Amino acid sequence: MVGADAVVTDSVLMDDVRIGSGAVVDRSILGTAAHVGDGCRLGDLSVIGPGADLPAGSRLDSTLVPGPDEWELV
Repeated sequence: MVGADAVVTDSVLMDDVRIGSGAVVDRSILGTAAHVGDGCRLGDLSVIGPGADLPAGSRLDSTLVPGPDEWELV
């Protein structure tokens, strides 16, 4: 689901991804069931792991955010 006024360009979204209102996702990869909060800005090859939950207003560039079950792998 992509919220109102959100913009997604040149990105890969797996199943059940939720992108909040006004978020901008550019050149990023979002894992299954990842959630991007309202007004977030992702770009420059950010990778968001499965089930990760980014709070509203987050700003990420060239960042890896593991999902909740992946912390032990990092």
